[in-house]
Amino acid sequence: GTISVTAGETLYIYVGGQQGYNGGGSGGGGGASDVRKGGTNLSNRIIVGGGGGGNATGTSTSGVGGGLNGTASSSGGNAGGGTQIGGGAGAGTNCGAVGPGGTGTLGTGGSGSVHNACQGGGGGGGYYGGGGGNGTSYSCDGNQTQCGDGGGGSSYVTGTNTSTTSGVRSGHGQVIISFQ
Repeated sequence: GTISVTAGETLYIYVGGQQGYNGGGSGGGGGASDVRKGGTNLSNRIIVGGGGGGNATGTSTSGVGGGLNGTASSSGGNAGGGTQIGGGAGAGTNCGAVGPGGTGTLGTGGSGSVHNACQGGGGGGGYYGGGGGNGTSYSCDGNQTQCGDGGGGSSYVTGTNTSTTSGVRSGHGQVIISFQ
């Protein structure tokens, strides 16, 4: 997006991390990357890149962050992705899950639930965070332990010439500022 600024104005830049910095839920949810104008509160965010959901033990199907809506995970009860108006729902208690994952909130991904050695993936931070994955005692086929992944966080952009794309980056977040 293109944002107008005033010479000498202070912008606050937060770059999200893989292990939850800047709003990722416990269980490895990725933190959001954002730019804030006029202060450091969540209400001062003018650009937000949503973080991805955390991968639970032995899985690789966590929800992708970014886009206006984060995507849902595709394992362990399907934790929801964050949207423009609310956090993603925590993964439910199907297939032997012992407790649902936490629901994402403004800026923060939901926590993954824990059962024995099974840590559900945390939701990705974002404008609204993704839901947390659930911990299960056995998979849907009853043969092995399976943990649920977290959902992705949503992005948000003000200004002009705006666009969002999900799944652009893996690893830690990144913020690039260009002057015109």
